[in-house]
Amino acid sequence: TACILFHGYTAMPGEMRWLGDDLHARGHTVLGVRLAGHGTHPEDLARTRWTDWLVDAEDALALVGHLSERAVLIGQSMGGIVALLAAGTYPDRVAGVVAIATP
Repeated sequence: TACILFHGYTAMPGEMRWLGDDLHARGHTVLGVRLAGHGTHPEDLARTRWTDWLVDAEDALALVGHLSERAVLIGQSMGGIVALLAAGTYPDRVAGVVAIATP
């Protein structure tokens, strides 16, 4: 099963690396997504909208779709919101959602 990891607001994929490493060791395909506007300059984040993050999720689903028909979306904080939105938007491509400390 493919697992897609979404970090929280102002965070980076590396903050979820520990989880990705554990899932990979258990035999899962894992993709950590850097959400638009993160990891560059504050101005980039200021110009980013939630719809940009939904596009990031769609792109990630397309990428892992070559390896797994459906994926589990795992998000921390705001990343959990992205995961839930993506699951509602693309239900046929999502096997499940794990939302960690999501408001």
